[in-house]
Amino acid sequence: MFSSSSCHRVLAALGVAAATVATVLTPTTARADTLDATRGRITEKTHTVDLVMRRGHAHMSVVREVHNHGERHDQAIFHLFLPEGAVATGLRTRGMQNGLPVWFLGELLDAEVAAARYVELTGLGGFYPKDPALLSWRAQGHLALQVFPCPPKEDKGIGYELDLPTSWTGGRDRALLPKMGLERSPATATLRTDVPGARLFLDGREVSNGTPLALDGVRTVELEPPPRFGEIGGRMAAVPFGSGKALVALRFEAPRQIAEVPRGAHVVIALDTSRSVAEDDLQASMRAANAHLAHYRDRDARVAVIGFDRQVRDLTKGFVSLDRAAELLDGAAPARANGSAVELAVARASQLLAGAPGSAPKRIVVLHDLLARRTLTPGQVPRPVGAVLHLAKVISGGEWTERDDADAWAALPRATGGLLFTAMAPAEPLSTSSDRASVEAAFLEWARPVRVDRMSWRAAGVEESLIAEAGDRLEEGASIEVRALQSKLPSAAVLEGELWSRPIKATLGPTANEGKLWSALVFGTELIHGLSEPEMKVLAFAGGAVSPMTSYLAIEPGVRPSTEGLTEGEGGGGRGVGIGLGSIGTIGRGGGGAGSPPDYAGIFQSLVKAGVERCGASGRARIDAESTREEVADVAASVEGDDAARTMGRCVEEAAWAVTLPAEFGEERMGLHVQL
Repeated sequence: MFSSSSCHRVLAALGVAAATVATVLTPTTARADTLDATRGRITEKTHTVDLVMRRGHAHMSVVREVHNHGERHDQAIFHLFLPEGAVATGLRTRGMQNGLPVWFLGELLDAEVAAARYVELTGLGGFYPKDPALLSWRAQGHLALQVFPCPPKEDKGIGYELDLPTSWTGGRDRALLPKMGLERSPATATLRTDVPGARLFLDGREVSNGTPLALDGVRTVELEPPPRFGEIGGRMAAVPFGSGKALVALRFEAPRQIAEVPRGAHVVIALDTSRSVAEDDLQASMRAANAHLAHYRDRDARVAVIGFDRQVRDLTKGFVSLDRAAELLDGAAPARANGSAVELAVARASQLLAGAPGSAPKRIVVLHDLLARRTLTPGQVPRPVGAVLHLAKVISGGEWTERDDADAWAALPRATGGLLFTAMAPAEPLSTSSDRASVEAAFLEWARPVRVDRMSWRAAGVEESLIAEAGDRLEEGASIEVRALQSKLPSAAVLEGELWSRPIKATLGPTANEGKLWSALVFGTELIHGLSEPEMKVLAFAGGAVSPMTSYLAIEPGVRPSTEGLTEGEGGGGRGVGIGLGSIGTIGRGGGGAGSPPDYAGIFQSLVKAGVERCGASGRARIDAESTREEVADVAASVEGDDAARTMGRCVEEAAWAVTLPAEFGEERMGLHVQL
C-alpha cells in the first residue's frame, strides 16, 4: 500500500493536484474542455448530454466516446470545465461482457485512496491490470477525468453525472449553460423534464420534452411548474456535518402568477362624484377603474357602475357587459355635486350584488378622495357580506398604484380582504392612450394579488441580516434564497404575509432529497471556503460528490486481455408617492388685510342667504356646515321658533346643500358657522 506521501507523489506524476484546500480558492470560469493522450492520439467521437430539468436543480447525464488512433493501449485525459455551480455526482465506464457493452458504475472514495488504486490498476502495482476511470478534483468548476486503457484502433465510452442549482426567476427554475465540450466539438444535449405538468423553455421559447440542442454557446433553459395559485412553495435542506454545525439551504418560491382573476365575477364600480374631486381626478378615477376591468376580459364578468355624492345614482341599469361598462368609463365625467355619502354607495353596491348568482365572485371598487364628512368614520360604513371591497384614491397623472395600510380608511377594505390604494392614472380615455397596455398593467393589482405584502420569514439560526435582506414583500415569480453554514439545525422555515389583506403562511421542512442534493452542491458555492477538510469529506460522502477530499473510481471487473500498463514516467492530466390627508379647522368671520385668507364664512353666508330668505327664515337661522375643498360635505341647520320652524330648518338645510362653493375654497377641510 502507498503511504500518504507517496500518494501525493503519484498524483503529481499523473498531473492531478493533491487534494488540498488551496485548490478551491480561485473558482474557474467555464471554458472549453481539453483532451490529451498519454502515448499517442485520442480523439472524441461523440459528446452527448441528457439534460433533465428538475425542481431546484438540473441534472446532466454525460456520455463521451473517444477513439484511440494508436497501436498501443493508451490513457485518455480530460480536463473538464463545468457550468457555474455544477458538481460531479457520478461516474461510469463502458466495457464489454459476453460480447455486449455494459456500463459499470463508479464508487466514491477518499481522493488519495482512489488515486492509489487507479495507479495500481493501470499496471504499476502488484494487482492484475483492470480497466479503471478516475474523476477527481482540480479546482472549483475544474475536474480531471482519466480513462485507461483505451484499446488500440477502438472506441471507449465514459460517462459522468453533473448536478447544478437553478435560480428561481420569473416563476421558473432557470439554468444558464455555457458552451460545453471541446473547443471545436461542442456537446449536444436532449432537454427533458420528469416533473408532471411542467413546461420547458429554451432561450425563452417553449419546447417539448426531448428537444435537442447544441451546447455551442450560452443557452437559457427553464422549467415552469404547474401553477399554485395562492401558495408559496419552496425547498429546504438542513444537514448536520460536524459538532454543532449545519449546512442550511432554503428557497421560498412565489409562483409565476400568484392568483387568478376570478371567472364570472360581478363587479360594482362606485365613483365619487362629489365636488371635492377635481374633474380631471374624477376622469382619472374612471380610467383607473377601466384599466382594472381590462383584466376581466374573457372572464365572463358583469359590471355595474354607480356614482355617489350626497346621494347615490345608478349609472348603468344594473349589471352590464364589460364592453358597455368600459364605454361609460372611457366617456365624459358625470356632473359633480355636494356630499360624499360613501356609506350609501357601499350599501347600494351590496344591494346590487345580493342579486348576483350565489356562486359568483363579488367585487366592489370604490373610487373616493377619502374626504367624507368628519362625523363619518370608516367603522360606520356597512361591510359588504361575501364581497371583496377595494377603496382607491386616484389623482390625474401617470400610471401607478400602491397599497396604503397606514390611513384610517384602510380598515374598511381590510375587513373584507381588500385594500386601500393610492394611485395615479391619466385623465384621457384609454381608447386614445398610446400607453394603454402600461396603464392596464399598473392596475392589475386591483383585479388580483400580485405579491405577498407585509412579508416576514424566519428559520432558527439564520442570521438576522440574511432575513432582513428579503425586505417586506415578495413579488410573484420571485424568491428568497439562503445558503449558510451555521451552528443551529433548523427544523423548519416559516414565511408569513398577506395576499391583498388576507393572511398567507408557508412552512418549509428539510427533506432527505434536498439534504443529499445540497451536500453535493455546496462544493459549487462560496460556502466551501468555510469547511475544514474533515467537514468536506462528511458532506461529499453524504452528497456523493467529487470534492477536494473525494474522487470517483470506476472499474471494469475482470482482467483485460492486455497486461500492458502505464509506466512511472507516463501520465497527464417604487414605490409610489403617498397621498396624505389634511386636518380640519373651524373658520368664522375673518378679517381682511394683506396676506389674510378669504372670509370663507362670509362668502358661504352670502351664497346661502337667498335660499334662507326663500325659506322664510331670515334672522332666525343658524347653519353649521363642513366643507372639503369646493364641496359642502355636511350641513346641520336650525331655525328658532315653533314646530313650523323645524320645517323651515329642513328647507334651510337643503338651501345650504345646494350651494356651489367657488374655487377659493381650496382648503382640504373647514368648518363654516353662520347666523342669518
